[in-house]
Amino acid sequence: PRSTQGVSSAASDVYRDRFTFTLANVHILFGSGKSGYLRRIAEVYNLARWAHKRVTTRAEKNFDHDIILIGDFNIPKANTADRVGRQLLSYGMHLTEYGSQTGSNLAGSDHYDQIAFHPDHTGSKFTGKSGVFDFDKAVFKTIWRNHNEHFGLFTKCHLSDHRLIWSEWRNTVP
Repeated sequence: PRSTQGVSSAASDVYRDRFTFTLANVHILFGSGKSGYLRRIAEVYNLARWAHKRVTTRAEKNFDHDIILIGDFNIPKANTADRVGRQLLSYGMHLTEYGSQTGSNLAGSDHYDQIAFHPDHTGSKFTGKSGVFDFDKAVFKTIWRNHNEHFGLFTKCHLSDHRLIWSEWRNTVP
């Protein structure tokens, strides 16, 4: 938690009871071939190591000990069977489970996008609710219905080739 020095006691009490966190947006390079895959492993490993160190080191210089990683990890299925996923999980990070079976890529087949946090520190604030927002068929229903064969290209050029992911967190410390 941040220092409340110089803050009135009323404001300090409100601030103390709030959940504050550091949100890190992630976009891991996919790369190609073996060298691309090894680079992805190294990137995810270093990111997980950084988050773990920030969470477990009780140093005054750490702004926050609640770290949430969110974004495109380029891991089709984050689990211990995948070397990239194993790097993320090896430092104790927990991945939210989507409330839907819809994949985060436009094809809906894979979960490249993840929300990761350290359960010992941030887990008590997570409500357990998370998912993928299938915006393509909801927001662009007419385009989806009338131009399905070009929809992926349209969406990728004008918005994203990934669907939005979300999670719900408690605003106050339990």
